Amino acid sequence: MEIKVLKNGFKMDEAYKHLMKKSKGKIKIDNMEAIFYPYELIEFAIEYKGRLSKNNAKCLCLADLVKGEYAIAKSRGEFNMMEVDDTLVMPLKVDRQELIDKAPSYIFGEILREKRMWHNPEINYLQSDLIYKPFYVVQCINEENEVFHVLFDAVSGGFVMLN
Repeated sequence: MEIKVLKNGFKMDEAYKHLMKKSKGKIKIDNMEAIFYPYELIEFAIEYKGRLSKNNAKCLCLADLVKGEYAIAKSRGEFNMMEVDDTLVMPLKVDRQELIDKAPSYIFGEILREKRMWHNPEINYLQSDLIYKPFYVVQCINEENEVFHVLFDAVSGGFVMLN
């Protein structure tokens, strides 16, 4: 299947080197597989009336299509179209349109929290796009020969233990 993928900051060999450096060589990497996680990148126009119109802006919201959670995106990012095996793509568990429809409530809450403005802006939908973020699932073995897994973010280089 062809998908739109956020451009990697880390290729698989770079991820390997990064993890080995962070672990100071105390782990062995047994296996590493790519997975692609789905998001809806939604763009909105935030518009105030009158003298507050100087605060008008565009806002990018990233909606997680597995967990249904939202985040504000700092930039649109760069993308590549990729042909990937269906088994490497996480299936959508949340309805895309439902997330788009509920996103203005999240954005409004973020505006209140960040700008502390009590005026209601108009939040107008502009566009959205189904995108995928690449991750590596890494099977590791520690010094006691225990197997554990790490989820490595191929864009940022961050990682978390899975078990």
